[in-house]
Amino acid sequence: MSWFNKIKEKFLNKKEISDPVWEGIIIGKIIKCEKHPNADRLKVCEVDCGNEHRTIVCGGINVQENILVPVAKPGIKVYVGGRELVELKPVVIRGVESAGMICGSDEIGLAEKFPPTQEKEILDLSKYNFAPGLTLANALKLIK
Repeated sequence: MSWFNKIKEKFLNKKEISDPVWEGIIIGKIIKCEKHPNADRLKVCEVDCGNEHRTIVCGGINVQENILVPVAKPGIKVYVGGRELVELKPVVIRGVESAGMICGSDEIGLAEKFPPTQEKEILDLSKYNFAPGLTLANALKLIK
C-alpha cells in the first residue's frame, strides 16, 4: 500500500481522494526571514504564495530563506497536537501581524510520510522544486 493510501485511510473517509486540509494549504517560498523584533525564538518571514506575498511569524527551528514550505492561511484548519482540527485566525504575535502559518508535517497530517527529526520543525519541501501557490493536495500527487 502506498504512503498516500495509508494516510488517506488514517485521516479520511475512504471515499475521499485527499485530506481536506491539503486542499486549503499551499506551497510557499520563504523569500525573507528575519529575527522577530520582540521575541528571541521567532522569525518574521515574507513568503511568496504564488499570486501574493504574506508576512508570517514562525517559530520553526529550521525556517530560513529560499525554502519551500506548506502555508496555511487564516480560515484553514490544521491539526493541533497531530489530532484535533483547529481553524486558523488572523493573529498579532508580539506586535507583528501574521497572515498565516508555516506548517510542520504533524500539523497537516503528514508526519508519517515526512517524520520530523526535531521538535518545532517545519516541513521543508525544497527538494521537490514546486511552484509557489500550488496546493499541497496537488503537490502530493506529484511525489512518487
